[in-house]
Amino acid sequence: MPNDVMFDIDNALLHHRMLTIPPSALTAIDELKREGHTVVVATGRAHGHAKPFIDQVRPTYAITQNGARILHGEQPVLSIPLPRRRLVELFDWIA
Repeated sequence: MPNDVMFDIDNALLHHRMLTIPPSALTAIDELKREGHTVVVATGRAHGHAKPFIDQVRPTYAITQNGARILHGEQPVLSIPLPRRRLVELFDWIA
């Protein structure tokens, strides 16, 4: 029976010393796909920072920005950007 299998990038797929996803992980993920499972990458990273790893995994879905952006392949399914005013407030608060 096919399942949804979700992977985080940091502290899961990514080898932090090498900054790569090990070939053994990519092979295992490809096997999951061949078995009919839906592979999902879910990360708190912004899409641009996650994209090189998403491109390696080639998941059915990618969830980035802690759920604020979801893609099916390359097609956006959901995008909830922070309004500019809120970003300015955040940066002012940080400064």
